[in-house]
Amino acid sequence: MACDAWAPLPPTPMTPQLGYWHHSYLSPTNANEPAHSEQLVDQAVAAGYTGLAFWDSSLTFVNRPGWDASKLQTVVQYARSKGLAVLASGAPVGYSNDMLQSDPNLAEGARIVGGQQIIAGYYDSGNGAKSATDELNAATGIEGVIGFMYTSWQDDYSQMKAYADAAKAAWPAYRQSAP
Repeated sequence: MACDAWAPLPPTPMTPQLGYWHHSYLSPTNANEPAHSEQLVDQAVAAGYTGLAFWDSSLTFVNRPGWDASKLQTVVQYARSKGLAVLASGAPVGYSNDMLQSDPNLAEGARIVGGQQIIAGYYDSGNGAKSATDELNAATGIEGVIGFMYTSWQDDYSQMKAYADAAKAAWPAYRQSAP
């Protein structure tokens, strides 16, 4: 079997991909949804983000018989209509028993090929610009970084724009440093 693990990576993009970790609970009983999620999508688009990754435990239940996924479908369609790429993660990451109870075949691991990566940062530091700048500085000279993910565990999106602006501003220097 041939291995392409050492094939050259594609060139570093001219602009970074920008995504954000979208906290929500798109269950049929959540009265705040889908309006809350649509507001987050609008905020992200206004700040220049190009994608979102769901952190939503309802995704682990979507394959259960009788689970109403209409709010999830509404938010996915809304995000796509705004031009965002959508990633549905199987939360809880690393502990997916809820999902595996419905379909144990979902336990297959993903093979990693190549070395491109998106840096997940911010983590509620209170200073989105500093977080993005520090993360880019740490990536100086490392090949394969293609973007950044604004990640909040406290549902704090107040630094989303500052994070995006700093990542975009520092990106040309990263590109020059990349092999």
